Amino acid sequence: VPLATLASRGMPFEDIMEHVRRHEYRYTYGRLEPPPAAWNIAVEFIKGVVLAPLAEEVPYRALFIPVALSRLSRGNVAIASGLVFLLVHWLAYGAQPHPAYFLSGWVFAWAFMFAGLPGALMVHGGENFGVLVLGTFAAFAL
Repeated sequence: VPLATLASRGMPFEDIMEHVRRHEYRYTYGRLEPPPAAWNIAVEFIKGVVLAPLAEEVPYRALFIPVALSRLSRGNVAIASGLVFLLVHWLAYGAQPHPAYFLSGWVFAWAFMFAGLPGALMVHGGENFGVLVLGTFAAFAL
């Protein structure tokens, strides 16, 4: 649930922060105990903002999209890329099947088709950076 929706429903700040702590921090760091050490935060940021986009954008976009474009339209390729991204995160990485994975893969595909691999890497890294910032904020809030 977006944070603005929680606030518009009249949820107090403390409850909103508890929601963020429960979901974002647990998702980001995989635990509920006290905030991680600075070294662990730095490692998570390097893994999420640099390594994950490199490891995922090359096969999902740089290899998949040129082959798929020879048979499908750009819109259909973006949809297929989103489905592949969702399925890999769900089946290979063990994440919950969430529509955000499909939407992310769809956006990354369009970024790749318009700005090439550097554009897709920047969009992917930026999204991961936002998730990590929110999770880290939740770890240290209240």
